[in-house]
Amino acid sequence: MNHCQNSFVPWRFYFVLSVFIPAATHAPAQDIEYAGEIIRTLSSHEYHGRGYVNDGLAVSAAYIVGEFRKHNLQPLFDGYMQHFTMPVNTFPGKVSVSINNRPLEPVSEFIVDPASKGLSGTFPVITIDKNELLQPKLINRKLRMASKKFLLINFRNASGMDEKDRDLALDIIRILKYDPGLKIAGVLELTDEKLSWNVSTVCATRPVVRINAELDTDEINHVKLEVENQFIDHYPVCNLAGLIRGKLIPDSFFIFAAHYDHLGQMGSETYFPGANDNASGVAVILNLADYFSCHIPDYSIILIAFTAEEAGLLGSKFFVENPPIDLKRIKFMINIDLAGNGEKGITIVNGSVFKEQYEKIRQINESCNCLPDIKSRGEACNSDHCYFYRAGVPDFFIYTMGGTQAYHDLNDDFNSLTLSRFTELVKVLIEFSDSF
Repeated sequence: MNHCQNSFVPWRFYFVLSVFIPAATHAPAQDIEYAGEIIRTLSSHEYHGRGYVNDGLAVSAAYIVGEFRKHNLQPLFDGYMQHFTMPVNTFPGKVSVSINNRPLEPVSEFIVDPASKGLSGTFPVITIDKNELLQPKLINRKLRMASKKFLLINFRNASGMDEKDRDLALDIIRILKYDPGLKIAGVLELTDEKLSWNVSTVCATRPVVRINAELDTDEINHVKLEVENQFIDHYPVCNLAGLIRGKLIPDSFFIFAAHYDHLGQMGSETYFPGANDNASGVAVILNLADYFSCHIPDYSIILIAFTAEEAGLLGSKFFVENPPIDLKRIKFMINIDLAGNGEKGITIVNGSVFKEQYEKIRQINESCNCLPDIKSRGEACNSDHCYFYRAGVPDFFIYTMGGTQAYHDLNDDFNSLTLSRFTELVKVLIEFSDSF
């Protein structure tokens, strides 16, 4: 079957098609099915959290390149891939922590700081309370006691501290965690905040473990841990980019982008699915690729799947610094990150900066009654639009509102998503790009 038969139909044609071609009413369900297939695949165990263990990024890139080929995108790079390398700290082996012989559950009860150095063994623990962090003489005494031991920082109930005291305490905690001059073996930070993980491009001097578990700090006397890390100076990664050449103005470009990387694995047994962040965004750009490959626009469409967003926007930064096109020829760029829900609509970063374009997309949404709300935000360097914006490219960063609150944890899986406004979001994006 020709894939064009299952492509999106802009909202302004829906009424006519519903009268004359009843079968077209099945198109939204088919689009949701395709989106679901993409998200389910990329967030599955076989893709290893789309990170830096078990070739999770490479497996994910191969899948997306296969979809680019299905939609007949022209490669912007050889094999669609813009290659570069980056440093990254990985945890490919054992990651376990026990307090007083009680094993802790990964992610729900503990996370290893992504910059942690590996270490195995059993170590005595010296405890310091959050209020003691504000007493320099006491800190120095505890550090002497904790030489070659683990320092446990009890930072529970910190929200009740005076704001200035809390900020000062957090600064001191950062020093205790990462200062290479300290003689402590490692740091345990006890918190009542939700635990979430990240990616680090550096490796610290010692292991650091954040813990959110019911523990009696007065009784804690030792920690047993096995943390295997591997720091890689030049890990190979790649952005993925394809082109749909415009029929009238091919040297003018509209970009849709989403990052495909996620957090990967914290040890050999624990992977982060990343369904909403950002397999859902990849599903958006692949649906757009499907549509525009069958409805060729006047100008060219570029679809980009960025790597290493979670490591500090490294993929989009590399693209902007090594562009395959003249950045001045970009009409507009839309970055999609966190697109798996939408019950409350979308938020547009840079909406208050590019007011004319924001008003245009708001009016399109009002006309088709697609999304319940479109909120405007100011500029923020919080996703892959950032370096384009700094380079003078007009752009939006769009994310959905409502639904799951899972973020950088194990609960961000396919079953947590509703995709309730996915089709409507894609319709609005198509109409917006067609309006230029």
